[in-house]
Amino acid sequence: MIDLLVITTLYPNQNQFRHGIFVENRIKSLVGSGRVNAVVVAPVPWFPGILLWLWNRLGLTRWLSLEQYQQYQSIPREEYRSGIRVIHPKYLVIPKIGMYLTPWFLALSVLMTIVRLRRSGVNWDLVDSHYFYPDGVAVALISRWLKTPFCITARGSDINFIPDYWLARKMIVWAAGKAAINLCVSGDLNKKMISLGMNPHKVRTVTNGIDETVFSAQSEAERVALRKELGLSQYSVASVGNLIELKGHYLLIEAIRSIPDITLLVVGEGEDRQQLEKQVISLNLKDRVRFLGNLQQSRLVEIYNAVDLVCLASSREGCANVLLEAIACGTPVMATDVGGNPETVNSEEIGQLVPTRTAEAFRQSLEVIKLRHFDRQRIRTLSKRFWYDTINESLLKIYQSAFSPENSTEAHGANVHAKKWEASKK
Repeated sequence: MIDLLVITTLYPNQNQFRHGIFVENRIKSLVGSGRVNAVVVAPVPWFPGILLWLWNRLGLTRWLSLEQYQQYQSIPREEYRSGIRVIHPKYLVIPKIGMYLTPWFLALSVLMTIVRLRRSGVNWDLVDSHYFYPDGVAVALISRWLKTPFCITARGSDINFIPDYWLARKMIVWAAGKAAINLCVSGDLNKKMISLGMNPHKVRTVTNGIDETVFSAQSEAERVALRKELGLSQYSVASVGNLIELKGHYLLIEAIRSIPDITLLVVGEGEDRQQLEKQVISLNLKDRVRFLGNLQQSRLVEIYNAVDLVCLASSREGCANVLLEAIACGTPVMATDVGGNPETVNSEEIGQLVPTRTAEAFRQSLEVIKLRHFDRQRIRTLSKRFWYDTINESLLKIYQSAFSPENSTEAHGANVHAKKWEASKK
C-alpha cells in the first residue's frame, strides 16, 4: 500500500465540479485499485472579502473584474469526494501583478496544512504534485519540511506556455531538479521538458487515463434514442471544452457556416460565451449551433454517444481528455495537429488530424470526414491503452521507484544516470 499526499490547485470542489477533474479521476482510480491511500491538499485562491467589496465600491471592475474570486469564498475548508479527504486551504492571490509571488503564497498555505496533518498523525510515502507552476514550484520550496520525496506532473500549459516567462522557466527547471521524478502526460511534453533543461533520466511519460466503465459505447438502439431526444436529425459534431480562445470553438462555428447539413453542440462554459453566441447570430447559425453549458460526466457520455464526431480545435494540448473520453465511447475524433493529439489520434480508424488551425482547414476536413464510415466498436477497442488498469500499473511502478529506489532496478539505473547527468552540467 502506498500512502500519497496529493498537492494541486487543479482539483474539483463543491462549486467547480469540472475543475481539474482529470486529476481527481486519476486519484479515484488509484485509490479504487486498493493499492493506494490518498489525502488531497487542493488550495483555492483567496482575495480578501473586504478588498473585493472595496474594489466593487470604487468601480474598479471596469479595469479588472474580480468576480472569479467570489466563487471561492464559499468553498469549505474540507470535504470528502468519492470517499477521499480533500482539504482546501486558502492562498493569497494578487491579480495581474502576482505571478511571481503566487508560488510563495501557495507554499506558505501548503506548509501550514502539512504541519497540521503531521500533528494529527497523517503520514505519507510520496508527495504527488500536479501542474509545475505554481504548484510544483511551491512543493519544491517546502520540500525540506515534507520529509518524503515528491514528484511533479506536467499537464500542458505549465510547459507549453508558462516557460515563455524567463523567471518562471528558471523556477520550473529548479523545481524539477528537486523532484524525485518528473511526470508528463504526453511524449510531446517529455521532449519539451528536456529541452527546457530538465534531467532526461528523471522524466517519465504516463498519459491521462479514462474510466472505461463510465465512458462506454452504447448500442445503436440507445444511440438512436439519444439522437431523437437531442433532436439530432443530421450529421452532428460536439466541441467540448472551456469557452476560451485556446479551445477554438469559434473556428468550428465558422467552419460549419458553409456546410448546411451539420449541427454543432458546444459543451462548456467560459469567458467567451457571449462572444461565441454573437458569432452564431451574426452567421445566422442559431438553428444549427447549441450551447449546452457544463455537463456532468453521465450527461457528457450521452453527448459523445449521440454525435457522429467530436472535434477539438485547440491551439495547444498536453493529453486531451476530451479525445480519450470520446474514443472510449466509440466516437471518432478530429483534432488540431498539436501537442499530444497525434499520440491519441494515431490511426485513421480513430479519426483525423487537422494540419493547420484555421476555420478553412477544419471546414475541408469536416467535408471529408463526414463521408467516412467508422467502426465505433473498433474505436472503443483501440482506446484500451488509456484505460486506468493499464495507466495505474505504470504509475504505481514509478511511485514505488520514487520513494524506495533500492527496491527498483530500473530506478537504481536511472539514479546512476541522473547523477552522471547532473555532474556533467556542473
